[in-house]
Amino acid sequence: MMNRVVDHIALQAQLQPEQLAAVDLTHGGRWSYAALDRAVSWSAWHLTNELGCHPGDRVACLSKNRVEMVILHHACARAGLIFVPLNWRLASAELTVLLTDAAPVVVFGGKEELAQHQVAGLQFEDFDWRAPAASGLAVAPMDPDRPSLILYTSGTSGRPKGVILTERNLAQTAINFALLGKMTPSSAFLIDAPMFHVIGLVTSVRPTLMLGGTVLVSDGFVPARTLN
Repeated sequence: MMNRVVDHIALQAQLQPEQLAAVDLTHGGRWSYAALDRAVSWSAWHLTNELGCHPGDRVACLSKNRVEMVILHHACARAGLIFVPLNWRLASAELTVLLTDAAPVVVFGGKEELAQHQVAGLQFEDFDWRAPAASGLAVAPMDPDRPSLILYTSGTSGRPKGVILTERNLAQTAINFALLGKMTPSSAFLIDAPMFHVIGLVTSVRPTLMLGGTVLVSDGFVPARTLN
């Protein structure tokens, strides 16, 4: 067991399938752990069987926060792929540099962000992320040292560099922040920090899902929405 890491969404789907896992405050939608697990399973299957991704391939994402980014990130982990969220605040020329460096097999994104930067990709809006699990990818033990995520630095001292994180890195980060934040299965975590950053995608999401809490996903700080 020391050489494996746990797929926490799959685990919580077994322990408490009807518990609320995720709410999208911007686009609408609520996912129980069972529904979130089905979405991750189907997405992992689609990536490998329909889009031709193989273990180690990069899957990039250019989008403001949405629950589908959580689904896609965990689908990549389940399928042995590497998720690469990109900073939509960058200039188009800067994004071109990152895309060239990452060399993704496929790019997902929000319709607005893809169009703004003229990036060819698959729009989140075109997929049914609640598809049934009939064609889902089975959950298999994860290699803790397998790269799972690439986050690009700000590049303040030169070109941005892709920081490679493994499932072991992410699991330990989840444990660390769960302890520091005194999180419990009753915790609900508001996520309005951008998910191209470690705070938005990792330290806000992973501890919450590890313990069976709820993530509330917003695409940015909107006073009325945030206060509500």
